[in-house]
Amino acid sequence: MAKFNLNDYELVEDRLKKFWKDNPNGRVETEVIHITDDGSCVTVRALCYKDIEDINPVATGIAQETKVKAASQMQTLGWKTVRHLP
Repeated sequence: MAKFNLNDYELVEDRLKKFWKDNPNGRVETEVIHITDDGSCVTVRALCYKDIEDINPVATGIAQETKVKAASQMQTLGWKTVRHLP
């Protein structure tokens, strides 16, 4: 099993900048797939498409965060996604 190396980690904001530069007609979809009953934890799925018309994503990801942290990240991702939609 591969080990996670924090020195190789690229921030989501940096990965999104690279994605939009390489895929100006792409799209990123996010979906909240679970929220705990008390709202303390949110699970979000993201799908990245190279072109807005593509039906199959080139990358997917799932993140689970505290509600406050996840809301902040989703807001940032959503703003960048909306900015690039026609």
